[in-house]
Amino acid sequence: MWFHNLLADALPGPRIEMGIFRGATLAIIAQHPGETIGVDSFAGMAEPTARDMPDDKNPYPKGRLSCTMNDVAKVVPGVRLIRGYVPAVLTEVPDQLYSFARLDMDHYEPTVAALNWLWPRMMPGGVLSCDDYFPDNYFLASGAINEFSGSHPIVGHEGREAWFIK
Repeated sequence: MWFHNLLADALPGPRIEMGIFRGATLAIIAQHPGETIGVDSFAGMAEPTARDMPDDKNPYPKGRLSCTMNDVAKVVPGVRLIRGYVPAVLTEVPDQLYSFARLDMDHYEPTVAALNWLWPRMMPGGVLSCDDYFPDNYFLASGAINEFSGSHPIVGHEGREAWFIK
């Protein structure tokens, strides 16, 4: 319910999700006004780095969580899909102001890159929502989110989701 409230209260305008897997959340985002963009590798996770999990116990190894672009396009027809790994793919993503953004990339490095790329591109009052948030973790996406929150306070969180408002 809280996710739907975030979307319903978001400003009109372009919306984006990075890390879309099969497109279920992107389909919810696309129900709201504004252009919707989905960014994913469509090849699963990239190679993990040292910040992704101590002791080689990463639950997100290279290739995990893959889904084809065609399968996602069937779930979210009419949504612009962009293929590539963050940060390299960011040159392909429209450089515009976004009213709503959601990150679900699991790994540390792409989450850091996406947060730093998106924040200056969020509309004043825009919502930046991040999945995989665990307040006491400093690896995987949680590490990136917790570091980002040092200079941009988290304004709300529910379950594994935390969000910022510009």
